[in-house]
Amino acid sequence: MAPIVWKPKADFMLFQVGKRKSEVTVKKWKEKMIIAIDGLAASGKTSVSAAVAKELGFACLNSGLLYRMITWAVLREGIDPADSVRIAERLKIWKFHVHVRDGVQIIQCEGHILGSELSLPAVNSAVSIVSQFPAVRRRVGSLLREIAAREDCVTEGRDMGTAVFPDAEYKFFLDASPAIRQKRRDAEGIVDAIQSRDERDRSRTSMAPDAVFVDTGLYDLAGVVNFIMTHVRSPRGDKDTGN
Repeated sequence: MAPIVWKPKADFMLFQVGKRKSEVTVKKWKEKMIIAIDGLAASGKTSVSAAVAKELGFACLNSGLLYRMITWAVLREGIDPADSVRIAERLKIWKFHVHVRDGVQIIQCEGHILGSELSLPAVNSAVSIVSQFPAVRRRVGSLLREIAAREDCVTEGRDMGTAVFPDAEYKFFLDASPAIRQKRRDAEGIVDAIQSRDERDRSRTSMAPDAVFVDTGLYDLAGVVNFIMTHVRSPRGDKDTGN
């Protein structure tokens, strides 16, 4: 089977208020391939996605970093992470800029290029609270789709194969036991209580019906990447699972 390129269901009409019909801009989204990788915290999404993207020469989009960017902005302004109304109001004002350079996301919030700030303990503790709000999820999805319209991408994070890129050509769902995932977080030196995260995340993290499940506790990084690459390169698009 020849590779299928992700195609939007329709062209998007971008209307500008106050403009005549003749000035309306029609934006045709480019046909780009999307590989969506979903899963729970510390399931290996970030490392696997980066390796697969590098192998294919695709951009790597990490939705978790965007949720962390918004969480950082929330904490920076002293907003209660549980205050969905205030956060939704500020999302209309905050200026975010995300672009890809050499296949890697560059993230800016209010003019600040963010790096290590995204892994602060306070951000780790609050991100699963902030990321549950519909306004936040819509904003992150919009930012990701803007980039994916221009780049072949490996996208990773919650809802990638369901809400954000339901038409992605390839979808994978990564998981491992809570004990294994907690060891990974501890080894990274990141303060993150996996059990508590799971209690909040599982209710809103679902596997797309056409996704391939991969138990990353059964493989090392190279093994997981090899499994995904074999599936992507399969002429039949086999749906074998990795468990």
